[in-house]
Amino acid sequence: RAGPLAEAALRLAPMRAALGGELEVILGYSDSGNQAGYVASRAARRRAQLALARVAEAGGVTLTVFHGRGGAVGRGGGPAHRAILAQPAAALRGRLRVTEQGETVAARYGRAEVARRDLEQMVSAVLAASLGASAAVAAEADPERERAVERASEAALAAWRALSADPARLARYAPAATPMAEVPELRLASRPASRGGAADLASLRAIPWVFSWNQSRHGIPGWFGLGRALAALAEERGIDGARSLYRGWPFLRGLVDDARLALTQADVEVASFYAALAAPEDREVFDRIREEHARTVARILEVTGDEGLMSPWPAVGRAAERRNPYVDVLSHLQIALLARSRSCPPEERDRVREALLLTVNGVAAGLQTVG
Repeated sequence: RAGPLAEAALRLAPMRAALGGELEVILGYSDSGNQAGYVASRAARRRAQLALARVAEAGGVTLTVFHGRGGAVGRGGGPAHRAILAQPAAALRGRLRVTEQGETVAARYGRAEVARRDLEQMVSAVLAASLGASAAVAAEADPERERAVERASEAALAAWRALSADPARLARYAPAATPMAEVPELRLASRPASRGGAADLASLRAIPWVFSWNQSRHGIPGWFGLGRALAALAEERGIDGARSLYRGWPFLRGLVDDARLALTQADVEVASFYAALAAPEDREVFDRIREEHARTVARILEVTGDEGLMSPWPAVGRAAERRNPYVDVLSHLQIALLARSRSCPPEERDRVREALLLTVNGVAAGLQTVG
């Protein structure tokens, strides 16, 4: 409801006076991803930006979209240059505000030369997207493309809802098959891990939610549902049409390529050992995840025409191949410690928990992502 709410705000004379001719709106990446999944949340944020752009133009105000991105792909993370080019040109128009938080601050600004390059890439992306804004805005009005993407988004949302169709089962599986119960003990951010101090799944904040799935190598906030979406897109446009759309549309290219990064951090075989920590009656959750993982990898390779997920970025692929054997050892150690911590006598619990939290830090450092 971003468009109607912004329109209503601009009709209020005191609000209009306070805004001073500018309208700044923050887009939430984290909770939207939790609610609708990877694909549907990105499609919804795109629609919201287009609606806001129309309201701003009709109201004669300057729009600035404030992107509340996190570090992990599941919270809007990924290469900033690609992310900026993927935004609707109608909403960009030379103006951008974005959060930089947690791991991204250290990674992008810890060294002067890296910080300078990162800022250059962001500025160049804003300029490139804004210089071609007129043509891009016209292209965004393609009704056939919009219909195809809407179908793809609906298919992905259906997959996400099927995964969470039994909330009680997911609420049992997630803390059992991930270190979700242990994450609140870490100093992740300035806010508590859950809202209102509650310990249930619904109250868990986005950072520990994404963190836990990444730790257990499921990684679902950064890719789940994309396989269904690409299959629907190919059905709507044909495989050649889907490939053409991937090559020519920055939004779809960013959606697919960011998921490729998330999939290199995930490992469905390692995740299967985490899944074994859950009760047998709850493991159907993992069966759905494994099925969608296979579908997603196959559809990405089909639509991109690449031989491997990291084919366009061989250096990144080689880095993942070098690091993963070491991370895998830490993951299996973490699995053993999770099982032990849940059954050990009270006098051993503190020592086991301390070792367990060390593996959490080690996996996060190895994968270079938290939440």
